[in-house]
Amino acid sequence: MVFTKKEIKIAKIQETTNTLGKVKSTILETFANSISMSYAVSEIDFNGKKYILNFPLRCLFEKEDDYFVIQSEMLDIIGTGKTKEGAELSFKQEFDYIYTLYMNTDDEKLSKRLVKIKILLTNIVKQVIS
Repeated sequence: MVFTKKEIKIAKIQETTNTLGKVKSTILETFANSISMSYAVSEIDFNGKKYILNFPLRCLFEKEDDYFVIQSEMLDIIGTGKTKEGAELSFKQEFDYIYTLYMNTDDEKLSKRLVKIKILLTNIVKQVIS
């Protein structure tokens, strides 16, 4: 997996005006609002299954307050956890769940959006080893 760090900070600023009318800004404190990273995985291991992917699945990996979030907007999968490992496990569980569900469901029983995700999954997953 690959992580690329990007950080956004929020600052508490105090502005003061001197006798000449010039405004001076002073940073009193900074807060990390969230941390966003790129997350890529070539294999997904969950519950005795290994999904070998044709190419790395790139996702957004964020830390928001006290939670870690991994999101694949393309596949409509979100994994969350109190730790990075917890978010990864949640993401793997969700991937396994939707892959198994969609592959075992006839297209006629899925919405158009879910059929598109199913097609994406068949193109992303090269092999499933049990």
